[in-house]
Amino acid sequence: VLRYDPAREQAEHEAQIAGQWRTAMIAVACAFGVPNEAQAKAISDGIARTWRQDSDPAEILADSAQAPAGGMSGEEVLGRLGDLPHTLGHAGKEGFLQSAREVLRAGRGEDERQRELLTRIGGSLGMSDAHVRGILVSPA
Repeated sequence: VLRYDPAREQAEHEAQIAGQWRTAMIAVACAFGVPNEAQAKAISDGIARTWRQDSDPAEILADSAQAPAGGMSGEEVLGRLGDLPHTLGHAGKEGFLQSAREVLRAGRGEDERQRELLTRIGGSLGMSDAHVRGILVSPA
């Protein structure tokens, strides 16, 4: 009991969630092929903004170098969400979907396949269709 450090425990918990966020965001970036530098920077910026942790875009690119040239299936991307649907709160889920949108836009611009993937991600996070649509139509 005397060794219990709630601040340390909270920091470890946040680091674990940030790691899952990073893994899932790399999968989002790989959904339509090998990610580019702009996408890696968007992932890094999202981690810094949300989790106040540094993340090197070069390391993100290295971690995504084995992505299939043709992209990952939607099921593979959704599978990389891990525990995020259960660990993120309302604002965290919104933030994840907004960051995923930024990552996809940094890749190839916006198209219908990307909106479909983002809609599926929002559903997997437990967000309502109306909530997801609201995020997707809002200005970036």
